[in-house]
Amino acid sequence: MTLADWQGELGGLAFGAGTLYELTGPVGGLGTPAPRTSDVDRGAHPGEVSGLDVLPRRVLTVPFGVNATTATQAMGLVQALKEAWAESALVDVAFSLQLPGMTARRWYGRPRGIDLELGSLSEGWVEALGTFEALDPYAYGDPVVVPLTTTSTVVTNPGDAPTDRFTIEITGAGGTPVLTNSGADASIRWAAALTGTRNIDLRARTVATTGGADKYSELSPSNKWWDLQAGGNTITRSGISAASITLEPAYRLRANRMAGMTDYLEGKIRGHVLLGEAYTQPVAVYLALFSDATGDDGTGTEATGGSYGRQAVTFAAGAGPGDADSDAAVTFPNMPAGTWTHAALFDAAGGGNMLIHGPLGASKTTGTGDDLVVEAGDVSASFD
Repeated sequence: MTLADWQGELGGLAFGAGTLYELTGPVGGLGTPAPRTSDVDRGAHPGEVSGLDVLPRRVLTVPFGVNATTATQAMGLVQALKEAWAESALVDVAFSLQLPGMTARRWYGRPRGIDLELGSLSEGWVEALGTFEALDPYAYGDPVVVPLTTTSTVVTNPGDAPTDRFTIEITGAGGTPVLTNSGADASIRWAAALTGTRNIDLRARTVATTGGADKYSELSPSNKWWDLQAGGNTITRSGISAASITLEPAYRLRANRMAGMTDYLEGKIRGHVLLGEAYTQPVAVYLALFSDATGDDGTGTEATGGSYGRQAVTFAAGAGPGDADSDAAVTFPNMPAGTWTHAALFDAAGGGNMLIHGPLGASKTTGTGDDLVVEAGDVSASFD
């Protein structure tokens, strides 16, 4: 199903802008979940010993409005909505959402039902809140197929997180197949020579024929599974006549990913790179908040009031070749009351030129005097 910006799909049912199920507010849960820590108490000593932090499940909430002409029509639409969002059996399903400036993203997990508000049913209006638990917190992009045409191939995961959602199809050449990820220092190994085709599912840890017959027992005791890290992965193969990988790139889905360069910045890059024109790097770059859509021409309604002001933000290189991620938290103190839907980077604390802009992953609402904190890593600028 092809989705437009701010449209989604679950169980074959489309929702969002231009559908029968309009969004009535921001989709919740798109920011970075708080990590699940494994720090260990030091007993009689103060503090704790640092443990591994991992991302927990992600809970997505979707507010709907069902706008029908009659109560009967509304209840029919609600029934279809309830069926699509019914809690699933022991099988993960995909929840898709098209965010502006990105390809559609998918999460895998379980719908947890719909809450309904029927107070205006007689007028054909029903409010609903759907909940989806993404047991895997990463968002996934469209599948990428990479043929392993040589004995050593660089396979690129274009996301910014490791993925184990990929399959490998191999055809044995009469030798003993070995597939090695050099960066992971791990190999998928067969115990004996192989002829014929095998399909390997890295997430499910299965090996099967094209007809689905289980062939896991063919693997060597020294077999070691591997993931595809963000960026390039050097995969070597032996004992195989043909192979290909089909991967789903994984994304942490930072709260604010700005992929739109303004006309001003595009002109400066063109002039500097191609025309030999001088360009002076800004002394600092500032993050600004907007209450409506920003444009390539530098337009948009920037926040005003309270103690609002653009805040300096610094970046480090991201996982992708065109990505940069904020490396420290940014605080907007004493904000005015409002809802902020977009953000932009400027070359000055006031006035100046808008450089890069885009929508927030989820809108932010502040009351008068609230502080708004953007955590480190939650601003991602992309030059894709």
